[in-house]
Amino acid sequence: MSLMVLTARADGGGTISYGGADREVHTASVDHAESALLALAVEEARKADRPLPVIIRKPDGEQRLLVHPSGRAEPHRGLSLGPSGPFARLVAFGGDAPDRTIVLAKILAAEAALVVAVVIVGVLLTWFRGEAAKPPVETARSAVTSATPSAGLATLPRSDQPLPDDTLVWRHNDGNAGWSVATLTTRGKPVQVLATGDDLVGAVLTPDRRTVVYIRRSGGGSSLRAVAADGGADRLLFSDGSPECPKIRRPAVRNDGLMVLVCGAPGGVERLNVMTPEGHLVRELDRGHLGDPTISPRGQTVIYTRNRTSDYSKGGQLYEASFGGAGAPKRLSKKLAAVPAFSPKGDAVAYERVGGGSRSIATLPTSAKGRLREKILTRGNLDRDPSWSPDGRWLVFRRQPTREAGGLYVIRSDGTGLTPIPRARGDLASPAWTKR
Repeated sequence: MSLMVLTARADGGGTISYGGADREVHTASVDHAESALLALAVEEARKADRPLPVIIRKPDGEQRLLVHPSGRAEPHRGLSLGPSGPFARLVAFGGDAPDRTIVLAKILAAEAALVVAVVIVGVLLTWFRGEAAKPPVETARSAVTSATPSAGLATLPRSDQPLPDDTLVWRHNDGNAGWSVATLTTRGKPVQVLATGDDLVGAVLTPDRRTVVYIRRSGGGSSLRAVAADGGADRLLFSDGSPECPKIRRPAVRNDGLMVLVCGAPGGVERLNVMTPEGHLVRELDRGHLGDPTISPRGQTVIYTRNRTSDYSKGGQLYEASFGGAGAPKRLSKKLAAVPAFSPKGDAVAYERVGGGSRSIATLPTSAKGRLREKILTRGNLDRDPSWSPDGRWLVFRRQPTREAGGLYVIRSDGTGLTPIPRARGDLASPAWTKR
């Protein structure tokens, strides 16, 4: 099995050496360089369709990992943990037979504990699924969606725990303090203000639901920022104006921290780009008049719209592209749609169905063979911005029945159970229950 060597330097530069070739990255810090290098390592693991052994060399030490196609990075099996580094310094266990027996016993004991934990989690999940006939609501034992953080996501500002299953992110204007990005329960209870300002747009969640990525506009330009979902640290990721991304639009974030976003160009052709959290271009997937993308849960597919005009808000036809850039994009539907969102299981995509001056919420299966059949869930005048619940049984969306104040609603994925979220009314936008 070929070994991959990642070298992250103190100046933010880095090198990935694999298969007889070297590739360079240039970022703002050693941690950012590590994140960008690990993202490239995940790409190689996906190409190989198997975990790959990796050595990460940084100024403070060395780590040996297995990087999986899913984006997960873990200490290499068969290596014992030493005392240093974020994953601990890894030293191949050797020595005499008794030493190896002790190490093996510890490994077996740890795996036995893991099996017990998995059984307990399975029992709890079975109990929680029994509550799925109604929208998730806050309780003293509110379910928390677990997610193993990838190396890429771990470099972003993030909360210690994912948001509870009954909690979503929205952008709203309360009429007093102005616009804010905040969290809200499905019972309409405000939880935490994450960012404020009339220049905030396009808030999205990361797959682990621990970070909110949003756009702040200022002085004719825009910057992409990330804030912990509990309102903790907030920092700049990158600003627009670069040749790779002249104008930032709302991104979708993958498990390894890589992002897919449409990069606009004033008077020019828009590009659908894969970029690192530091704003470095990984690859271009498409060009044209393009709408905001969504990434499949496994991170292999991107769905977006190709639009008739440069006004992407008017919608376009749904297209599918490979995240790795293999092959040409494929059209999924001739009907007009906007802002698609993959379900947590990846078996359907929800979107705004555009037609006759109105917007409805619709879904389209992605795993069915043969002709794909669209399902219309709502018949509102202006129903927009669908986002799935963590269990995939519900959707939240914003409804604007008139030109005046609208509100947030939830509906089951089969089109039943339409319910308004109490007190979630007024000027609002961009509800996000799970990642795009």
